[in-house]
Amino acid sequence: GEPITINGTTYTQTGQYNQLLPGSTGCDTLLTIYVQAESSPGIDILGNTTISPNSGEDYAFVNPGGYSITWAAVNGTVISGQGTSLVTIFWDATGGGEVSVTLSNNNCTFTYTLAVGSFVGIEDQELNALSIHPNPSTGIYQVNGNGTITVLNALGELILSKNLSGIATIDLSTQANGIYTLQLQTKKETLTSKLIKR
Repeated sequence: GEPITINGTTYTQTGQYNQLLPGSTGCDTLLTIYVQAESSPGIDILGNTTISPNSGEDYAFVNPGGYSITWAAVNGTVISGQGTSLVTIFWDATGGGEVSVTLSNNNCTFTYTLAVGSFVGIEDQELNALSIHPNPSTGIYQVNGNGTITVLNALGELILSKNLSGIATIDLSTQANGIYTLQLQTKKETLTSKLIKR
C-alpha cells in the first residue's frame, strides 16, 4: 500500500525493474528489483461509537482472510475475541476512546481505528450514583448505591434481586463467564450498567 524508493527512483506498481549503477572503476552494476505491491484490505470497524462508561460493546469487521488480527483499545480493555474478527471491549469510566485493529501478514501491516465517545445525558450523569468495583471480575463485585438491584443474564433471565442501601456484595461466582446487566431502581429512575465476569 505504500511506495518504495531505491536510489532515488520510486516504485508503486508490481513488476521487475532494472537500475544501472555506474562503478567508480569503470565496472557498472546492474541492479534487478522485484516489486510486489499489496493494496490495503480497506476494512471498516463496525460497532457503537456512542458508548456508556463502564460498559461492554462488540466490534467487528468483515475478515478478508490471510491476516493475523490484533485488537487494542484506548480507555478500554479487550475482554474476549482477541485474534478474531469479532471482539468485546469493556470501556472504563473515562467516557470515550478509540478501538483499533491491526492486520498483518508476511509482507505488510495495516491498522484501522474507530473513535468512540460517551453519551452525555441525565442518565449517564446519574450513573455516578452507582459504582461497581472491580469490573471486570471473576464474580465478586462491590456495588454502591441506593435502591433495588436486579441482575439479568444475556438471555434476560433474572439472576438475583436485592435491596441496596450503601455498599453491598454481588456474587456471580457460580454463574458462567459473560456480560450481565445490572439495574438499580431508584426513586427517580432505573440506572443500568454491565457486569463483566471472566
